Amino acid sequence: METLVTVVRPSNEGLVVYCATQWMEAVQLMISRALNMDQNQIDVHTSLVGGAFGIKISRCVQGAIAAALVVKKLNRPCRIIQSLTTNMRAIGKRIPCYTDFQAGVSSTGIVQYIDYRIYQNVGYLLNGTIINYVGVDAFNNAYNRSRWSYKNYNTITDVAKNTWTRGPGTLEAVAMAEILMETISYEMGLDPIEVRLANLDDKYRSNMKEMVNDIIIKSDYINRREIVNKFNVQNRWKKRGLRMSFLRWTPIAGLNLTVTLSVFRGDGSVAITHGGIDMGQGINTKAVQVAAYMLNIPIDKIIVKGNNTVIAPNCSPSAGSIVNQNIVVGVRRACQELLDRLKPIREKMENPSWVELITKAYNDNVNLQTHGFTRTDEAYPFDIYGVTLAEVELDVLTGEFELLRVDLFEDVGQSVSPEIDIGQVEGAFMMGVGYWTCERLVYTPNGELLTDRTWNYHVPLAKDVPQDWRVYFRKNSYSDDAVFGSKCVGEPPICMAVVVAFALREAIAAARLDSGIPTTQWFQEDGPYTVERNCLLSSTNVADFKFK
Repeated sequence: METLVTVVRPSNEGLVVYCATQWMEAVQLMISRALNMDQNQIDVHTSLVGGAFGIKISRCVQGAIAAALVVKKLNRPCRIIQSLTTNMRAIGKRIPCYTDFQAGVSSTGIVQYIDYRIYQNVGYLLNGTIINYVGVDAFNNAYNRSRWSYKNYNTITDVAKNTWTRGPGTLEAVAMAEILMETISYEMGLDPIEVRLANLDDKYRSNMKEMVNDIIIKSDYINRREIVNKFNVQNRWKKRGLRMSFLRWTPIAGLNLTVTLSVFRGDGSVAITHGGIDMGQGINTKAVQVAAYMLNIPIDKIIVKGNNTVIAPNCSPSAGSIVNQNIVVGVRRACQELLDRLKPIREKMENPSWVELITKAYNDNVNLQTHGFTRTDEAYPFDIYGVTLAEVELDVLTGEFELLRVDLFEDVGQSVSPEIDIGQVEGAFMMGVGYWTCERLVYTPNGELLTDRTWNYHVPLAKDVPQDWRVYFRKNSYSDDAVFGSKCVGEPPICMAVVVAFALREAIAAARLDSGIPTTQWFQEDGPYTVERNCLLSSTNVADFKFK
């Protein structure tokens, strides 16, 4: 992934800043305050960002200010590139969290009460209450919250200030709720799917049940459940797990974003600029698609230009999976404004071509540049639902595992660009697989990070991708006309990746059963299910290695 990098050069008006950021305004504003310059003297440019996932919302600012200071003092261009090792050691990570709960349940696993406390490690200084802000609506996932007593605590520790990372707050909150359901299932000896269904909130019940029923059929769950059970009985050193997770994810706000659409009278070509940042999630492609649809012109006549703080000032950060929807809304509004201006001209012509229409409009002094603006109070809080089934096979002796199959079923509404959305789903899920299986942080007692490079901090690779991966989008789902019926896509799938940890836990529980440990005995695992941890958690008896 592209690291934190900034290039600054002097200009006649002040500074020109090229920064890999998710938030141009923050870079402009912080340089302005640090160097005591007016904001109109600082032009921040960002075209495309090579991956970000939250770190480039705010953590790019320090390098940008340092580079700007050099330029201000020396009047020479400056480039600062922070190495991966520097980033890993100096900058905080996803918010670590810990949950402590006491619950009472009925004989069928229905929660009667929960005293539920979640602690988030903010680092050495409080710098944004991420789980408090984002996760407070997600702590119960899709389950009945009326019997939950929920409290959230910030904790100060001796590590770097932790920060926003894909699915901040929601990944942790959803995972904790799902782990709670798993705990009930194991300790009560109940079917985990039935436990989840029994505890669903009435508000989400019909949608979740429909999707669960669909994925049970699509994935051939009942037959595969029997196969996995039979496999675990017949094999001592290989074990399989087959587990399901539920998801309810709700966006929280809108964004201030400016969209400008310009039509050139010579050939009718269209240029779009906007305040969003395309970091691989495909907002530029969706902007082109929406404009082509609204204006009824070919896609190859439209291009998206790079962004800067002159053409798109005062814009919100591109984050929270909602920038796609806001850009769609903004482009739609800009296109509709243009169509309204062109309507009187078109009515006077006889079936004109696009170029003929634009030429006539220009000759009649029609302004061919329009704007669309979205606001923070324009949210589209449509619930996103998801159900994922994962099957793994574990080597009990080594702790290595294979992700045999994943069936991921998500409600994305009416997708504007299905291929892009499938890529977002797959990428988010694999990022979550890394979080739950291999990305382990190791610190010294004084807070120094030891796993600071890819040599010792392991991310998912090609062979970690599910061998059989099936992504389904819910049919006949629609949100709002303003966003063409679409829903948020980028972050919800990472919240479902916890299902891989559940499948591994089932395989480990089957191995422990062969060592005489009942499956109703819950075992605690606080970190990722690494190869080492899988081997140790299996609790193999030394006597089992002896020949008889």
